[in-house]
Amino acid sequence: MLIVFDIDGTLVDEEKVLHEKTKQAIQMLQENGHYVALATGRPTFWYEEIREVLNIQTYISFNGQHVVYEGDIIYENPIEQNNLMKLYEEILDLQLPMAFLDDEKMVVTEEDNYFINNCFINLLDEYPKIECPIQFDRSFYQALIFTDKKLPSNIIERYSMFDFLHWHKYSYDILPKGGSKAVGIQILLEQLHEENIKVFAFGDGANDIEMIETADVGIAMDNGLPSLKQRADYVTDHVDDFGVVKALRYYDLI
Repeated sequence: MLIVFDIDGTLVDEEKVLHEKTKQAIQMLQENGHYVALATGRPTFWYEEIREVLNIQTYISFNGQHVVYEGDIIYENPIEQNNLMKLYEEILDLQLPMAFLDDEKMVVTEEDNYFINNCFINLLDEYPKIECPIQFDRSFYQALIFTDKKLPSNIIERYSMFDFLHWHKYSYDILPKGGSKAVGIQILLEQLHEENIKVFAFGDGANDIEMIETADVGIAMDNGLPSLKQRADYVTDHVDDFGVVKALRYYDLI
């Protein structure tokens, strides 16, 4: 089996705490010979500690744009840069802050912004570095636009080569069109070179929907979005009530 876990709201709670009971369940999965992977919207450098604690060396970052198998990078899909530069100029004209993430760090265009602080309050120890204007001298895997309003539809239509994911009430993710955790899982399956591997996927958010739908068994957390739970094969308990552990036992994986 390949068992793939989202992180936030699935393995860790709202306070970003990974509980001992969940750690033990992941260890049991590994001892039982299952492949275990993480699939997250986080950049690779934002969950190194979780990977170390869980002894997981296979993971999908940036919602599918960066895939690592057993410690080796097997797939990279950065955002097409020319159109990203044009979008950046338009968003600056709207006076909205942005963030840009490469494989090493995140930079933002505005200092001490309320929306940026609100989005990342439990993820960052300190405010991201300021870079304005943005230097397009490296590859970006993800960008974000911060606003408390709906992003103008003409922008979304004009930049149809990107996916705009409204993952937070104050933020839109910008990703390459068609990129997703599901794509990352398919790349992992091709790497495994084994037939008839059954895929279990756990998630709670909008960026987990495609992964839940395409997995052989899609499992939604009770704290997940209603639209995700409607598509899941099984809805387990809330993350605070060790929903991951319950589902793994339900399917006799541990």
